[in-house]
Amino acid sequence: MTEIELRRDIEQKLPFLGEKTLQELKDHLDDLLSQEEATALPKKKRQFGFRKGALKYMAADFNEPLDVFKEYMPK
Repeated sequence: MTEIELRRDIEQKLPFLGEKTLQELKDHLDDLLSQEEATALPKKKRQFGFRKGALKYMAADFNEPLDVFKEYMPK
């Protein structure tokens, strides 16, 4: 079963659950989400200049206006 099919199946069953069962389901989902957050890889803080030297080539006319926009540019 694909993820989309699973989500659709769960959504279709929700209206048939009672209030107590919905609360238990919510609590269980909260527990599962907190476990996933705890096991998620921490994001590394970006460092200024970490891509320095990565650009190998830039055309000489890089900053020149493109021909397709000539009709929109002031003369």
